[in-house]
Amino acid sequence: MIACRFFSVLTALVLTIGPAVADMGPPPGTKFAEAVFRIESREPLPNFVAVVVYNCMRFDRESKTENWSEDTFVDLTPNQPIVLRGKRDKLFRYETFDLLIVRRADAKLYSTASKLATAIRDKQIPTAAALRLYPRETVPVWGGDEPVFSYRIERTPDSDGLVIVRTSWNPIAQCWVIGICVPAAILLGGLWLIRRFWRRRHR
Repeated sequence: MIACRFFSVLTALVLTIGPAVADMGPPPGTKFAEAVFRIESREPLPNFVAVVVYNCMRFDRESKTENWSEDTFVDLTPNQPIVLRGKRDKLFRYETFDLLIVRRADAKLYSTASKLATAIRDKQIPTAAALRLYPRETVPVWGGDEPVFSYRIERTPDSDGLVIVRTSWNPIAQCWVIGICVPAAILLGGLWLIRRFWRRRHR
């Protein structure tokens, strides 16, 4: 009974605090930016079909909300990247993109992107590769307002499956480097001053 009450309270807190945390500002030294995603393949993938599922919360002028979803087929054409970006509209929030790739043999029974996406969500057919993206990305304050993140679709070593790998550098890593290097420099500088002061006193 106590455990049930605990999980009930925990669930209520998550549902209450979750949206508030999502609306909080970025950490110090960073900002939110509207990301652009480029996903490409360097070789033909005729045996696979891809669908992009766009999800968000849609707000109207009266502050009412509803779940909003768009399902679209995309081409896996070599050297013609799939480009994804958010709505750039404050009425569309908590946006996500799901790139879902399945085998053509499994997808042939579904005539629309929506039916295929539903079948994948219901686990009626397996995915060969999947990637979730968030258009609202955290970047350093000196970074651009539309950072570009690149990915590549590749065959697995056995050539039977697919994998999606990131090929662009994470811009937030600059903050990690500064966060490590600056304290280290201050520490080393302090040790140097202490050593110099000690030497002067013992001459």
